Amino acid sequence: MDRNSLTFTDNEIQEQLKSSNHLLTIIDEIVDWSRIRVFLQPTDSRNKSHYGRDCYNPESILRVLIIKELYCLSDRQTEENIRYNILYKWFCKFSFNAPVPDHATICRWRERFIQHNIFEKIFKDFYLQLNEKGYGIKKGTVIDATIVKSVARPRKTSIIDINKSADESAGESEVTVTTETSKDPDATYKIKGKKIDYGYQVTAATDENGVIMYLDTTPANEYEGSQLPKIIKEIKPTAGTTVYADKGYSSAINRECVTTNKLKDGIMIKKAKNKDMTEEDKEHNKAISEKRYVVERAFGTMKRRLNFARSIYFGLRRTYNRNLFIGFIHNLLRAPNLPRESCVQS
Repeated sequence: MDRNSLTFTDNEIQEQLKSSNHLLTIIDEIVDWSRIRVFLQPTDSRNKSHYGRDCYNPESILRVLIIKELYCLSDRQTEENIRYNILYKWFCKFSFNAPVPDHATICRWRERFIQHNIFEKIFKDFYLQLNEKGYGIKKGTVIDATIVKSVARPRKTSIIDINKSADESAGESEVTVTTETSKDPDATYKIKGKKIDYGYQVTAATDENGVIMYLDTTPANEYEGSQLPKIIKEIKPTAGTTVYADKGYSSAINRECVTTNKLKDGIMIKKAKNKDMTEEDKEHNKAISEKRYVVERAFGTMKRRLNFARSIYFGLRRTYNRNLFIGFIHNLLRAPNLPRESCVQS
């Protein structure tokens, strides 16, 4: 029997929970889960010959991971909360009498999703869902980058072992130097002014309503301005759309890329060395800064509410996937506050 099968009592309780105005019931209504299930099919092991403890419905596990990130829980905390919280069980579609996945199972499924690029697929598809349903998607591409610190210690440590030889009277000894590197070798240093961070750089592009359209994670020392052509190629903004970005993206290559793609230049002007900015340039930058706040608000929301300021995993691959999942959850949180209107493709 499928451990995710629901009883009559489960269905009765679920009908009552559906009427509540809780965030999880709202998310359940917004997402088109039938499309998500298509992406999850390659991870489903229930149709295999073996039937072990990992044979859960992959959609239920994805919902478990949503709860984990939405409420900033560890794997162990997630296991415990789902076991005793009726609303969480309802959202994850677990029978109230059935066992829930333990923390080790949650960890294994997360790795399985990473192997099949599930987080990237659902991040991109959910933005398309919002477009198709007319959830206030607006024109405009707002680009910015932020630093996500590594969970690992950055510095190299040299351990010196001095082993006395048998002939101590001669004063001889063996010196062994062991260099201990960081457990997160993919992370790098980012030096900006007097501030030094060790971790990763996350570049995002939102529309003018703050919905994240694009999210990428690179080592922290990568030049953020180099991402603009890649973003335009990925999201393909409609001709005439304005691309907003700060002074870090002010380069001849980026401006040419914007013009070549028939987009409007909303990149802030960088002050030339030993020259004062004109009043016209200052007004230009001020007008752009009034549009750019939406991407900074997105970063702020993710750092404040979704534990985004510091990576919780080692390595670029895991950090990249986790950041995409956080971007997906940010859009889940943003969607209920968007007006339903005629869809405008960005």
